[in-house]
Amino acid sequence: MNNMTIEKLLAKLTYFNNVEKEKVIKAYNFASIVHNGQYRNSGELYITHPLSVAYILAYFKVDSDTIAAALLHDVIEDSNFTKNDIEELLNHDVAILVDGVTKIRRECFDTKEDQNNANTRKNIMGLKIDPRIIIIKLADRLHNMLTMEYQNEIKQVENSYETVEIFSPLAYHTGILVIKRVLEELSLPYIDKKTYNEISKQKRLIVDENIINLQNTYFNIKEHLEQRNISNEIRLQVKNIYEIYKKLNKGADIRELHDLFSIQIIVDDIKRCYETLPVIEELYPYTYNDFNDYITNPKGNMYQGIHLETTNNENYFKVKIRTNNMNKVDTFGIASYWELYHDNALEQMRRDLSRKCDIYKRLIEIDTNSTSDKDFVKIAKKVLL
Repeated sequence: MNNMTIEKLLAKLTYFNNVEKEKVIKAYNFASIVHNGQYRNSGELYITHPLSVAYILAYFKVDSDTIAAALLHDVIEDSNFTKNDIEELLNHDVAILVDGVTKIRRECFDTKEDQNNANTRKNIMGLKIDPRIIIIKLADRLHNMLTMEYQNEIKQVENSYETVEIFSPLAYHTGILVIKRVLEELSLPYIDKKTYNEISKQKRLIVDENIINLQNTYFNIKEHLEQRNISNEIRLQVKNIYEIYKKLNKGADIRELHDLFSIQIIVDDIKRCYETLPVIEELYPYTYNDFNDYITNPKGNMYQGIHLETTNNENYFKVKIRTNNMNKVDTFGIASYWELYHDNALEQMRRDLSRKCDIYKRLIEIDTNSTSDKDFVKIAKKVLL
């Protein structure tokens, strides 16, 4: 995302009409005036940061208010402009989003710790105000982590711990696993570089040792599914380094992880999911204890799919069977709703978070009962992890 420009962003927003693009240009022009003369630690013009955050969000086909808010997300923090000014410039929703991602100023607190706790609470509870706030914050944190090399060592470690304790769990609980995984992979080298390198080396060796066997498994499954006329897409996946790191910290051995490798089978509909299951049963043994039907009983982050752990006598591996839409939700979580539900995306997000997301009600309860920001953050961290 080097040398990000408004032209590159607009080229990504092909799904916007002219009115929506004009809103984006208006937000950009205002942000570029506010950030004029400001630079990032990398030496780039500061405006490249909000442009990059907006560009990340464009991958999810978010609405124009979200893109505009991403472009303006540091305006209140870095100037004397207010929420009301944003509302006059664009609209009420953009103002709410920008205010939701704006840090509370340092002068409002006695200590830096108090400020951090208040802002952490505000970040987390943005989910209640408008779920788009969290999505913008995740994109913001992702770009900051991508450019973390330009920060000092203390900042690198602090931000990395905050990322894996707050932002990565928020990405998980809202189902945005594509951001969760990248945030974790970017953070671990700053938290424990030595272990990161050791795991990375071990992982490469194990993959090299087993890749041919796994590819044979891939083709075997594909052949048998096609014999049953089950249209499919199959992907091989290896557990990311941070997930391995957490397992090893609990005493596991990397070579004994039954879910180090997974085979994802994506089919057209739910009926095909259940038709795929007996094909796997015939090919590879597993026990009932290794089976989970998350279609009938979705996970707390709204994930759906059929999971089973099995073996081909040389490798243990996990099989995940999902539909195309389930796969979109698994990868992008609530950020997939713009593509799935279009104009009803925000309404559907709010409905599903309140009805299906386990962590949502729990966080509201913690927020209601916490007597201080410090207490809220302490309890919320435990719940999120």
